[in-house]
Amino acid sequence: MTQADAPRAAAVGRLQDLLFGYATAAMVHTAVGMGVFDLIDDNDGKPAHAPELAASVGADPDAFNRLLRALAVQGVLEEAGEGCYQHTELSRLLRSDAPGGVARMARLSALPAIRDPWTHLDEAVRTGGSVFAKVFGRPMFQHFAEDPESGGIFNEGMTANTQLFGARAAESVDLSGATTVADIGGGHGALLAALLRLHPHVYGVLFDLEPVVKGAVADLTEGGGLADRCRIVAGDAHNEIPVEADVYLLKHILHMWDDETSVRALRNIAASARPGARVLVLEMLIGGGGPYATYHSFLDLFMLLSPGGRERTEAEFATLFERAGLVHHGVTPVTGGQLALIEARVPDPAARS
Repeated sequence: MTQADAPRAAAVGRLQDLLFGYATAAMVHTAVGMGVFDLIDDNDGKPAHAPELAASVGADPDAFNRLLRALAVQGVLEEAGEGCYQHTELSRLLRSDAPGGVARMARLSALPAIRDPWTHLDEAVRTGGSVFAKVFGRPMFQHFAEDPESGGIFNEGMTANTQLFGARAAESVDLSGATTVADIGGGHGALLAALLRLHPHVYGVLFDLEPVVKGAVADLTEGGGLADRCRIVAGDAHNEIPVEADVYLLKHILHMWDDETSVRALRNIAASARPGARVLVLEMLIGGGGPYATYHSFLDLFMLLSPGGRERTEAEFATLFERAGLVHHGVTPVTGGQLALIEARVPDPAARS
């Protein structure tokens, strides 16, 4: 290959990587499912031998080595001699005991309910609407509510995401003047629990659908260490949010909804909130660049495909707030750019008088 051919070869190679990106995902899903990353010892300093690992998981030795070799090409593992592999920074994150629960996120991304809608992206782009019900016969959240296995993996994946970024996200939330914080659509309550630990003076309310809050983390339930400072309320934010607080938190919620649904939920908050209450939205921001820009673009299209929502720019959030009768109050990047804290406030007539 001549020097003049190099740019074209690089472009072709890059396109091949993009076109077969699903193969990389399948490799990681398979290795996580087999428990490969747990079997590689990271303490003795010696690489693991593929034949021994294959025997441990009941796999064909040659095929198993080819899987590990392919993962090494992707930088997920490091090849340390013929048929020998050791951990990298990426593979350590995929251990089941790794802080942050990335392995649970990997299992989430392997679900048919997450994977299969992508084969209908052309239809979603042409129509501008979700294709999930066409593929699975029911809307996404109904599917997860009625399918305990996939619903459990989905909720565990959401909890893992909170654990991965939750500590830093919780530290970014200023509750110094607050008495009550309500986590709307708070899932199992991992983020709320982190906030209550950081702010002993604050009382918390976890609000989500009944099947979801039944799985609340142990600290928030009866007998838990934070139970006396927390109330769990089951309900649907689309209908009403019967929770009075001075801070409302919505993490990874509005992006699952279209604009009309988002405005309705925000109006429900405004209807119950104390005057001057703060509404803190923890979401990805589109258009901000940074190390998570590619992932944000993937999620934006997934929201189109499945729940029918979208990732948004700051200006789009400001428009939602205005339509809901709230006042946009600024944006603070958190968690290294993975999320942003977008703040709005409930008008306080007394403050203007």
